[in-house]
Amino acid sequence: MQTNERRTADKRGNPMKKNKCRLILSVVALLLLSLLCLPACTTSPGTETTAPPITTPSIEWDPIFVNEFNPDPNIMSKLSGSVQDINLKSSVNGITVHIKQTLGDAKTLYIALDILFPDDVDVGLISNDNKQDGVTVSTLPETLRLFEGKIAYDDTDARPSHKKIPDTGSTKIETRGIDLKNNSVSFLLSFNSNYKCFDVEEVTLLVGNFNLKQDSAEVKTYPDLHTISWRVENKTPIIEKKIRDGDQIVGTFLLSPFSFTGTLYLSDYKIANAFHHSIRFVLKDGRIFQPETALTGKSGGFSPSTGNATRSYLFTQPIDIDNIKEVHIGGFRIKI
Repeated sequence: MQTNERRTADKRGNPMKKNKCRLILSVVALLLLSLLCLPACTTSPGTETTAPPITTPSIEWDPIFVNEFNPDPNIMSKLSGSVQDINLKSSVNGITVHIKQTLGDAKTLYIALDILFPDDVDVGLISNDNKQDGVTVSTLPETLRLFEGKIAYDDTDARPSHKKIPDTGSTKIETRGIDLKNNSVSFLLSFNSNYKCFDVEEVTLLVGNFNLKQDSAEVKTYPDLHTISWRVENKTPIIEKKIRDGDQIVGTFLLSPFSFTGTLYLSDYKIANAFHHSIRFVLKDGRIFQPETALTGKSGGFSPSTGNATRSYLFTQPIDIDNIKEVHIGGFRIKI
């Protein structure tokens, strides 16, 4: 009797051994599950998990732009889309034009440019302070144009048929450095439009006509023209608003991190300065910013008889347009 009971127990198996096996299997399964869930189970229960945002490294600003604007690091990060590396060159008869980088948006475009001169041009004589024997080097090109679209070098004779940009606003070129070792000069070019003209696919810079002069008389000329074309990729939001008096549109303005252009139609202003000083920005913290006192360049037009007035600014430093609450112009207050 005892033998039969013992055999029956052997057939059923030892309960202790079965429990031990089940425990081992459970632990192994739990470990495998933990390994599979490890990347997604780092948050507290009930928290939705999302993949971390993919960050694109921002382009380092050219030293010409950094020295010119002394921008706040936060602004540089926020305006990462406004910078475009170009690194294109044109070499004709000993002179090389090198576009290094651009900075801007649909309204304003800056170009960092180097020009390498041949050995018979001493760039050390550029400054009038270093003038020797009445010899100076005119490094500012007599020809400087920016066109929409692509223009080939052999097509420069047809350039009047191409659209020059900006057709309203300002164009400026300034010397920003002399490299005696490489016999080159660095320039800062600025193109500021009264409207959005740089939201195009491609542009072409036409530059040339350099002269060596002695006592105002030409000694040697470099009349060749250089054309460099590139696709525009400067992408930074700008603010465009219509100024209304009731249902009537009485003006417009464009505000970018780099510039501002405001226009009033048929205003009551009789003096241009009165209109200029009416322009101010109210920041979100309540402070007032007057562009008339913080700019590198200004342009515009004024008609005392009609009151039509336009004012355009280039800021000394890029501004955070998201921090502007209101724009005041000509007695009107426009909320952003």
